[in-house]
Amino acid sequence: MSVREVSSREVETINLRTYGWARNHVFARSQETLDAVRVASRRRPANVVRPKQFSQVFLLEPDVDDKSLANENLRRGWPQMLPNDKGEPRDYIVIPVDQPHPELWDRANELTERRARKRAGVGPDDVLDGHITNVPLHPLDLRT
Repeated sequence: MSVREVSSREVETINLRTYGWARNHVFARSQETLDAVRVASRRRPANVVRPKQFSQVFLLEPDVDDKSLANENLRRGWPQMLPNDKGEPRDYIVIPVDQPHPELWDRANELTERRARKRAGVGPDDVLDGHITNVPLHPLDLRT
């Protein structure tokens, strides 16, 4: 770490980010400073960065005949697909970690099996030789 001079705009940006993460209290040397941050938060709401909910992102190999996940993600304002660790586009399901969300896990597992069966040419009631592998990735390994 190092010490350097910063502009009043940079200080305000730092204060707004801190303000956005505060849950219960914010502190300052004076009431005037707190009032200034509150006014700035109304003037520059995009700079009041709120914490994002932790989630797991389940990547699936795309199916050219099934665009349901891509369309759902677009409706949410998210990218249609995300790249895997090799930069290849993948369908995905975002699973928040705030609750169990068994319906999302069931959907991810069902789509994984259905797509694996289709790729292998195995019907829904036929025996599927082998097993399905889910490989966790570290976010820093993904290409953006």
